[in-house]
Amino acid sequence: NMIISKLHLPLKDNNGGDLDFLHSSLTANLVNTFNGCTITKGVGAWMDKGVTYNEPIAIYEVAMWGAKYKTEQFVKMAHEFGALAGQIAVYYSIDGRPMIDDIEPQYTTQKRPSANNPKGGN
Repeated sequence: NMIISKLHLPLKDNNGGDLDFLHSSLTANLVNTFNGCTITKGVGAWMDKGVTYNEPIAIYEVAMWGAKYKTEQFVKMAHEFGALAGQIAVYYSIDGRPMIDDIEPQYTTQKRPSANNPKGGN
């Protein structure tokens, strides 16, 4: 059976910096891994310590076979790109089940992809 997985990722980093290249890299990774994705622009809003935040986001939607290894690939990618976007947590859903995970520590030291270093990494 096929399932739908979604990843919500901000369009700007926490300092207002552009993440276009990161989004291009994520799109390429999703297409290469899952054979395609749909990208929708939106606005994320949340409250932290009494302050409401709003930020432009991209929502990546992927239709995939529900095999465990496929969902594990998606979660790993969500953590990797969430960390590269400078986030401390990542919001995604798999088969309609929403998740907000703290970014796993092994992803927080990666370098963000750039025009000079398109694969990112260390």
